[in-house]
Amino acid sequence: VDELKNQGNQAAKAGDFDKAIECYSQAIEMDPNNHILYSNRANIYSQKNEHQKALNDGEKCVQLNPKFGKGYVRKADALKAMNKMEEAMQTLEEGQKNDPNEPLIKSRTDSFMNEFQSNFTTQIFGRSQEELQAKMRNNPKINAMMQADPTLFMRANQARQNPNFMMSMQQDAGLQQLIVELLGLGDKLGAHKEAQGCQNECGDQCCQKTGGPCCKDKKEEPKQEAKQEPKQEAKQEVSEEQKKADELKLQGNELFKQNKFTEALEKYEQAFDTFKSVVYLNNISTTHLKLENYEKALEKATEALEFGRDHQASFQEIAKALAKQGSALHKLQRYEEALEKLRQSLLEFRDKQTLALKQKVEEDFEAFKLKQKFDPELAKNLKDEGAVLIKNGKFLEAVEKYTKALEHLPEQMLTPDAKVLVLQVHNNRSVALFKAGQIHASYEDCEFVLKQEPENIKALLRKAQIERMRKQYYLSVETYAEVMRLDQTNQEGYEGYQKTQQKINEMQSGTLTETEMKEITDIAMADESMQKLAKDPGMAQVLQQIQQNPAAAQQFLADQSVSKKLQRLINAGVIRMGKQ
Repeated sequence: VDELKNQGNQAAKAGDFDKAIECYSQAIEMDPNNHILYSNRANIYSQKNEHQKALNDGEKCVQLNPKFGKGYVRKADALKAMNKMEEAMQTLEEGQKNDPNEPLIKSRTDSFMNEFQSNFTTQIFGRSQEELQAKMRNNPKINAMMQADPTLFMRANQARQNPNFMMSMQQDAGLQQLIVELLGLGDKLGAHKEAQGCQNECGDQCCQKTGGPCCKDKKEEPKQEAKQEPKQEAKQEVSEEQKKADELKLQGNELFKQNKFTEALEKYEQAFDTFKSVVYLNNISTTHLKLENYEKALEKATEALEFGRDHQASFQEIAKALAKQGSALHKLQRYEEALEKLRQSLLEFRDKQTLALKQKVEEDFEAFKLKQKFDPELAKNLKDEGAVLIKNGKFLEAVEKYTKALEHLPEQMLTPDAKVLVLQVHNNRSVALFKAGQIHASYEDCEFVLKQEPENIKALLRKAQIERMRKQYYLSVETYAEVMRLDQTNQEGYEGYQKTQQKINEMQSGTLTETEMKEITDIAMADESMQKLAKDPGMAQVLQQIQQNPAAAQQFLADQSVSKKLQRLINAGVIRMGKQ
């Protein structure tokens, strides 16, 4: 399974998604309860735009392990791609509750919120300064507002670029009115205000906003001269140098498509030498990325950004330069810097490819951090230090050592040897917690170990002992019985079984008080499995017959189809065979 998973990971890195899916699918057939395999396959399905399959795998992942945060991210990505943003956000909220330490959940939540904000901003203001300007000029009411308020366009453009533009809007009445007009709500709101206007002496309505005089008191205002529409700017002439540079760029593009990157680079450099433009610098940076000259790609992208800002380039070209910086920094494994550049790029212009790259960088960054954290040798040293602390009676300090050891053994990175080490650390931490009196936390570590190694005698003995301490005698006697099945000579298991069976006998003989019995049965009935058993229709009929005739219990105990269930109810004190 691990070999197939690793093959899938390598295929995914190489961009061979079909091969990756094939490997993960084969691994799932061998280990259908491995939640990480479903998570990995969901990620690849998303990259292939097979979102329903990605959603199915994401749901299966969180079903198998509700504490695995990345599963919620996979599910949310698929839902968002299917335009189910509300469900996607709910999924991330659920993931945050179940795995509050998964950083990818927070980063994805922030990304979704930013995209929602950006989409809303784009709907109102458009994608670029030019688009906003056109929308405002083509609306007669807004055109009049611009002439009355010369800074309106500048403020609107700042709001378009500002992710917190809603805050800006709340403090700017002019901006609020502009948004109303851009959304086409101006006439509706105007009619609503007019309908609510105050009646004056002559029966007409006056303006609530200005508190103006009655129409009978108004003098006829002189008609304003029709305002001339601004003249369209003449189309800028393209110089011969730019024409030649564009021709060189086109030649470079053809070579680029043929994967002749060195030759394409020469054409783009000639284009920039012929006519200085940020477009050609971005092309040069892209080609260096393809040639794996990442430092050079970063240098050229930085040059493109500076040149573009100095020469008032379009937002799209500025965004491209920032995205190229992000790509180069990603390849150089400078993940935090890469993410910052990509965020800046998305603020300039919202591009799907940049969004996808940002998500990829986030995931690679998390994988990188896991790889940096993965240190089995250090984990083993911490485990040994914990063992020394237990011998010296410093149980809580030992727990800290074991917990730190597990931090250096992230689940996604485990080799077969590291998996063995993880079980040893959990087992040892369970001992330390038990000795420190934290039996519930100790029990959780026992269950973790037994899920991987059901026949681990030490974990079974500790589990049975804790169950007896918690007065879950119906569980304890079964766990001790499992120990005896695995090792008939185990003295601790034998003695534990005898002590637990004695307690059950006391329950059935009426030795315990009603208060003690109520406590024991209440503990048992708090267990969901016991509730289901007690409510089982077949068992309800059996219980009814036993209540009418207690001697019938022996008859039912001889029936293998019901004996195990009935014995558990007896061991839990729900059914009493002795004193009634």
